[in-house]
Amino acid sequence: MSRKPDVDVLVLGGGCAGLSVAARLAGYSGTDLSVRILEPREQYENDRTWCFWGTAGHRFSGQVRHRWKAWLFSTAQSSWTQVSKNGISYQSIAADDFYASTVQSIEQSDRIELSLGTEANAIDPGADRVNVETNRGQLTARWVIDTRPARGQDDAPGFAQVFSGAEIETEAERFDPETAGLMSHMSCDSNGFRFTYILPFSKRRALVEETRFTAAADRSRLESGLEHSLEQMSDGSAYRVLRREAGRIPMSTRPAPQPASDRVFAAGLGGGAARPATGYAFSRIQRWAEDCAQRIRTGRPPAGHPPDPAWRSFADGLFLRVIEEQPEMAPDLFLALGRRVPPATLVRFLSDEGRLRDFARVAMALPKRPFLARLGTAAAA
Repeated sequence: MSRKPDVDVLVLGGGCAGLSVAARLAGYSGTDLSVRILEPREQYENDRTWCFWGTAGHRFSGQVRHRWKAWLFSTAQSSWTQVSKNGISYQSIAADDFYASTVQSIEQSDRIELSLGTEANAIDPGADRVNVETNRGQLTARWVIDTRPARGQDDAPGFAQVFSGAEIETEAERFDPETAGLMSHMSCDSNGFRFTYILPFSKRRALVEETRFTAAADRSRLESGLEHSLEQMSDGSAYRVLRREAGRIPMSTRPAPQPASDRVFAAGLGGGAARPATGYAFSRIQRWAEDCAQRIRTGRPPAGHPPDPAWRSFADGLFLRVIEEQPEMAPDLFLALGRRVPPATLVRFLSDEGRLRDFARVAMALPKRPFLARLGTAAAA
């Protein structure tokens, strides 16, 4: 008789997705399921900022660092500010607050263990268990949830949102803490569409990110663009960099690769967590974590991220192809979204809660010719 697996659920990767599902499992009583999270980092740092639209009273309300009721779209020639009127705000959570909250929940459970400094290597699914080789020996599990980024994802080919950012504190008052610069200073150059993402936490402190939608990210150009933006925003006054962050978010409607075994489940960015057309992932991860944890709690296997509805994938894919093939149009397209689409509709569209009529309203706000031309090209092919 074979011995029982070491754990019921082994979570590979203790980032946003891994910690989210583990923290929910930690909150359940009346179950003896054992869970272990493997995280290569020896300690957590304030290396991320997650943003989303929401109201008050959600699960992470206590960890929200700042809320903005207005958001800005701008180019060199024009700008437009949207103001929410229905209680929804754009919200940010700092990584150190998220890590502290979820790790605390996990540590309060005697069934769930977080193993820092532990990296999963080979995964070998069997008939009744999964064998996982780590840098600290072999583990076996009934199920595995793999939340790790796809191997080489930071340098992977394909259309993506890439960014390099710095949180700065200026000597002079340079920012409006009531308005998030969602897509500021939009423009297009030989390396594609770019904009500056600005999250002001006070009149003197903000997170500034140089962001590009591109299939060929030039990191040195990204960094030089960030330094240029910081100089412009400080307008000659002194500033200091408090911390830095960077990342790459895939923007593809192709289904994420799924493990061949029915005992291994992909989640997180590598499993398709990010909304293709926008890059937003935090809210999608939380919905997945709630569903996945409920399944495990009731004795069912975990689940990966659900696929987007076909109509949404089609609309996202069309929008992305136009931007990728005609990046010079992107500033006007996004400015049209900010100017012509009501805030409530735009929020639903961007935050993955859009209905068909929201997509229809967005489509009506955009110039039709590039999308019709792209549809014609696809039909001819």
